[in-house]
Amino acid sequence: MLTQFILEILNELGTFSMDFLDAVLSNQTSSYKKLRRMITYGPFYHELFSKPKKLTLEEYRRLERQRFYNLLNYLQKQGLVAKHKEKEGRVSFWIITRKGKEKLEELKERQNNTLPKIKYEIKKEDELKIITFDIPEKERRKRDWLRQNLLALNFSPLQKSVWVGYSKLPEEFLTELKELSLLPYIEIF
Repeated sequence: MLTQFILEILNELGTFSMDFLDAVLSNQTSSYKKLRRMITYGPFYHELFSKPKKLTLEEYRRLERQRFYNLLNYLQKQGLVAKHKEKEGRVSFWIITRKGKEKLEELKERQNNTLPKIKYEIKKEDELKIITFDIPEKERRKRDWLRQNLLALNFSPLQKSVWVGYSKLPEEFLTELKELSLLPYIEIF
């Protein structure tokens, strides 16, 4: 993510000038927005968002530079970075703020905090199981992980938070629910 990249540079160097960032990012071929679109809409996102006009290399670089400046301004409005100008000359420097360092630590922790992989053996039972859950929004990743696992265990959604199936719930799955502190939010009938 470009935000994390910028915050890491500022955290390591303390300050940087736009000339430095232009040099570092001049070879970047895709922006964060493009990656998000590709993940959200799949391999055909070009057809949804492409413009009929082809850009020259200079126009493309100008647009990429503008996107980057927009991101820096957004980070500045969020209080994650601060801009300092020298009194004489046109050079401006960017520094990471305390809030930016906290955000960087949060991003690193989120990146390192991976959820368990889906790896369960499916065993059928005659008894229908109903699983309901009400997991808070701040635990969205865990909620999505739970939905993926329920699909892998051949459960079907009646609603987003109500699932039914005839599969036996593996012990490893229940252990992972406990380790992820999700059991208080889940009811199994």
